[in-house]
Amino acid sequence: MSKCYAPVRFIVIVFLLLSSGFGRAGERECIAHGPYLGLNRPGPTPVIFAPGVASTQHHDDWIPVFSPDGHEVILRIVGKMGGENRGVFFSCRMDESGCWTIPESLPFSGTSMDGAVAMTADGDRLFFTSKRPSNENLDPNENSRVWVSERTEVGWSEPKLLQSPINAFNINGGLSVAADGSLFVATSAPGGLGGMDIYVVPSLDDRYPGFQPLTGEINTASSEVGPFVDPQLRFILYTLFEDGELSVVLSLPDGKGGWSAGLPVASLEEDQPKFAGISPDGDAVFFVSHQQHTGSNPAASWLQGFFEGPAMTNNADIYWVSAEGVFAAVHGCH
Repeated sequence: MSKCYAPVRFIVIVFLLLSSGFGRAGERECIAHGPYLGLNRPGPTPVIFAPGVASTQHHDDWIPVFSPDGHEVILRIVGKMGGENRGVFFSCRMDESGCWTIPESLPFSGTSMDGAVAMTADGDRLFFTSKRPSNENLDPNENSRVWVSERTEVGWSEPKLLQSPINAFNINGGLSVAADGSLFVATSAPGGLGGMDIYVVPSLDDRYPGFQPLTGEINTASSEVGPFVDPQLRFILYTLFEDGELSVVLSLPDGKGGWSAGLPVASLEEDQPKFAGISPDGDAVFFVSHQQHTGSNPAASWLQGFFEGPAMTNNADIYWVSAEGVFAAVHGCH
């Protein structure tokens, strides 16, 4: 067992605390109370995030995406539906009393493989990837494309396909969005150096007419996936897939309009992490890991009956760790 994982006893205690949080706030059932699903911020050792709520016995293959105010989290979980694997988005909300209600699937999700998701800095838009059919084609697509949903008074709107030439390519390596609306996606497209590379899709008056690979040393002949861009463009966390190994690395602006080669993140090196991102308050790093140990894939009673079965035998879980160690080697970055 990796020394970076918390003892099983701690995980069980956290699960019991979350379970004991079931109760009523008015007429609403609560699964936890307080920020970040009622959990204290993590220390320097990665631990499973919200076992039995955000981390489940199914395939939790994207980081939790919190709204800027921390009152909503979007979870992406993969399980069997209709005999096939489907990625489903769930929304869990905290009300004014601090009560987190049972996650509910977004009304537009669950019919196909929905993938990575990102929320804008104002909390009003979701960008996500999906193989769902477009309006003019009822058959599922082989390629994942970028879609967008708007926040309304009654929830998230029916998504629309992003009108951008980037959607001519398979956007299956994740995405992120900066405060200026620019999208950062991982795909194989013109200008790349091999495998998947990270591209920027600038926002021009709320349109996305072009794209280009990031310049500098960030893209390589290996695959760069799962970009998480700091909203103010101070850094990019991403997953490097090289020689069969996964690692989360940090890239900084190179002062010439491009991005540096990935810097190792020492606090995550032992965990075979992927798809890392920062909490809205900047205190914690979330990441996904397939490492299996006692306490992995915890049962989630709120999902009972939703999926027909797990997506695979080595399902991933979500972990979190203090952000301090991630930026310790980069003076002035955090």
